[in-house]
Amino acid sequence: RREGEQQQEAAPGEQTWTEEGLAKFLAAVAASPLGTEGAADLERLVRGEPGPPVTRVRRLVLLHRQLGDDGVAAAAAALPGCLGLEGLTLEDVGCGSRGAAALARALPHCARLESVSLNDNSLGCHGAQALAEVLPQSKPLKYIHLRNNRIGDDGAVALARGIARMHRVETILIGRNDIGDRGATEWE
Repeated sequence: RREGEQQQEAAPGEQTWTEEGLAKFLAAVAASPLGTEGAADLERLVRGEPGPPVTRVRRLVLLHRQLGDDGVAAAAAALPGCLGLEGLTLEDVGCGSRGAAALARALPHCARLESVSLNDNSLGCHGAQALAEVLPQSKPLKYIHLRNNRIGDDGAVALARGIARMHRVETILIGRNDIGDRGATEWE
């Protein structure tokens, strides 16, 4: 099928993405700097503007894109629409405490999410605390990667307490986060 062509199973007037059209769009996203505006476009894509909603995304990987907190918040708004989302990687995207708070609001609505990787951002103590509050509500979550985010002792304590209330976590990576004795003691 050519890009923009309707699939046969589509209802009259309903738009659908062809595999080729979606692949081209995602390749263009991967090659672009994305930024806040691009993240908002991603949110609209998942909601179905233009075209049908993209609900079957299984993994969302954005690396080294300068989304900033506003861009991460826009991407986070799209997450509940990704009904099959199993993995989320937002590494080195400029996510700070506001972006982490937006992600925290979205994560409990991601019913299949097993893996979250937010390495190399600037979540800080407040971002870690926002995530820690919702982690127990993210039932399928098994892998949490938060290396190099400057979460400090208070963030480490909050994360340790949130993760202690989870039952499926297999791996958490929190190295290079300015964690001292007080934060490390909570993990024992």
